[in-house]
Amino acid sequence: MENNRKGWMTMEMMTALAILTVAMFPLMTLQIAGVSFTRSLYHDTVLSELMTDRLAILREGGWEKYGLCENKEIALYGRAAKNLPQGRLKLTMRESKRSDEVREIILRWKEDSHEIERKSAVFVGQNKSENDEKDD
Repeated sequence: MENNRKGWMTMEMMTALAILTVAMFPLMTLQIAGVSFTRSLYHDTVLSELMTDRLAILREGGWEKYGLCENKEIALYGRAAKNLPQGRLKLTMRESKRSDEVREIILRWKEDSHEIERKSAVFVGQNKSENDEKDD
């Protein structure tokens, strides 16, 4: 009789573990997918901020260093850039179709899974100070 009880107890434990495993498996996969999605959002946010900062530097005079170029690879600065997946930041600078005195600046981050792009324009005509002196 004692062995019969131990057998049923073992059977009940195995059944309980099987039910628990079947119930927990979808929850584990949801957790893994959530972590992956959160990491992707973090990378996109950090990349967006770093690219916006780099674009601001280019607009404030950094564009003179590069001149007109097409898909020139440039560095992405910032401590957070070390956390990003492998990718390349490409700079394209060309004359604007609207005016000869405006250049279009395009930054593209390319990695295997996706691409992010930021655009801006910069005035390359005379400086404000030169215009002010001519008016006096």
